[in-house]
Amino acid sequence: MATPGPKPGGMGSYSPVPGVGAAEVEEILETVHRPVLRELAARGMPFYGLLYGGLIRTADGIRVIEFNCRFGDPETKALVR
Repeated sequence: MATPGPKPGGMGSYSPVPGVGAAEVEEILETVHRPVLRELAARGMPFYGLLYGGLIRTADGIRVIEFNCRFGDPETKALVR
C-alpha cells in the first residue's frame, strides 16, 4: 500500500484574485451566497458566521465546488499575507 505524500497546502491559493472587481464580487454574492442564505432562512435555519464558497469560473459561469463554515489553511494564508 502506498503512503500518501505531503499535502499541497496553499497550492493555487492567492488573494486578491486578478480580474475580480466589485461587479464580479456582486455577481458571486447574488448568484451563489445570497440564494443559499435565503434558502436556509426559509427552512428556519438562518446562518450566522463565515460561509466560505470554494468556487471555480467555467465557460458557463461560476460554479460551486464546496462550502465550508471556516477558512482552511491555504485560504487563510492567502488572505493574511
